Amino acid sequence: MKSQKAITLSSLIITIIVMILIAGTTVGISLDRFKTNNLKKMYNDIELLNNKVSIYYIKTGGLPILKQGGNRVLYTFSALNFNKDVNDNANYFIIDLSSIDNITLNYGKEGYENPNESEDVYIINEKSHTIYYVKGVESASGNTYHSLKLNNIQNSTTIGPTKAEINILSGTLIGTDKMGIEKYTSDAEIQIIPGKDSVNGILSTVYTLRTTDLTTEDFTVQTEEISESTVINNLQLNKKYEITVTVTSNNNLQSENSYTIKIPKMINFNIEDTSYQAEEGMTWQQFCNSEYNDNTFSIDSNNNEVVMVTNDVTNNILKNSITEKATDIIENNTTYNKGTVN
Repeated sequence: MKSQKAITLSSLIITIIVMILIAGTTVGISLDRFKTNNLKKMYNDIELLNNKVSIYYIKTGGLPILKQGGNRVLYTFSALNFNKDVNDNANYFIIDLSSIDNITLNYGKEGYENPNESEDVYIINEKSHTIYYVKGVESASGNTYHSLKLNNIQNSTTIGPTKAEINILSGTLIGTDKMGIEKYTSDAEIQIIPGKDSVNGILSTVYTLRTTDLTTEDFTVQTEEISESTVINNLQLNKKYEITVTVTSNNNLQSENSYTIKIPKMINFNIEDTSYQAEEGMTWQQFCNSEYNDNTFSIDSNNNEVVMVTNDVTNNILKNSITEKATDIIENNTTYNKGTVN
């Protein structure tokens, strides 16, 4: 009997120990998941803020910075004793959430509503535009993180700079060609925002602009180094602009981004009393396949002639009583007539 009681007591003790270990493991896993979810919330906040700030910067040329009495609110509440972007200058400002549309954050409310009285706030550096959550969030590993990109870098010797942004700052998009190249009106402006490297810093940002005449195919190449946001304007009609931006970090890694647009020269022509537009040098075949065709014009595959359908009536196009062919070039300020399809 004593032996059986001893065995029973031993089993009970072992069972209790196992249950305590399982409970401790479960609590640990739950706590790790809780910390991981909190870190993801901060990452989501900063990703959203990065997108909103970029849009705001493109539209206004400035940053959405909180102001009081007309002055920007410089963050001074606590020392920023954490890893920061090497491109930062000394000025960190509180982000003005009221100037950003459609934004809901997980953190940062207390410090925004009570400037310089709380670490629960998102700030942005004046130079690098890197965003930080001052209070920070502890990860499952026990480290506290305050930013997005700095936290994701595992090995600074293999991480290159981000790509430069290439934006169309102004101009009206009028369509795309068969290769998918966008076509804009002549008031287009190209904006370049250099890439960043939060750990190694940027050595150089160089852009190459290849300008091609759409008629002669002659081209010129311009290369220039920039350090800040740059706008390329004075773009000319009947030109194709191919821009490539290469960003090199101090550890000699590179990123590259490219963009191509066309600015076609437009011509006007009439079909009797109705006006139309085309690009200079366009054939009727090209015009029929372009965005300038309102589905009125097509090519008769049997005769390779241009035809148009209006009010369910089909006509071919004549110039000086001669039927226009698909390969004929549309002429500027010319009035064409309607013929009868045979």
